[in-house]
Amino acid sequence: MLALTDGREISAAVGMLAERHQRTIDQAFSALRVMARSESRRLVEVASEITSRSR
Repeated sequence: MLALTDGREISAAVGMLAERHQRTIDQAFSALRVMARSESRRLVEVASEITSRSR
């Protein structure tokens, strides 16, 4: 179940990034991955932070 929840969180964040910055889904995912790597954090942690800001 955790993987499914993580996947949904990541997908939501990717969609938000794509919409905000007018990028493709692939570009938004790459940006999310770069953010996570540059901060040495898990992808889902950064995604959760992005989605929580918009709630």
